[in-house]
Amino acid sequence: MLVGIDEIREAAINLTPSAFKLYLYFVENENDWQFFLSPKDFQKAYGVAESTFRNAKKELIEKKYIIEGDKNHFDFYSTPQNNIDKETLVKEFNKVGSFLANEGVDITIY
Repeated sequence: MLVGIDEIREAAINLTPSAFKLYLYFVENENDWQFFLSPKDFQKAYGVAESTFRNAKKELIEKKYIIEGDKNHFDFYSTPQNNIDKETLVKEFNKVGSFLANEGVDITIY
């Protein structure tokens, strides 16, 4: 999966310069969009201080470009992800399921 120019432009507009550098670092290191982030490697590659890295990472998390997993493992998204809680997601799924069932659509999962 490649990141499109429109996605890169959107990130450039919405992110601070430091956060955009970290965004580009994720794009450069794409590997199914999941990898272990190396703060030292990013700092060396972009010539930034540790505090700059921490602030950039915090911004990408807050703006939903990255979702943090265990330790330094992150899922990267080229566009911000909406944060829908599990309860809301289940309710919406059930609404769709009820609608489809009422329309006679078989929604059995095999």
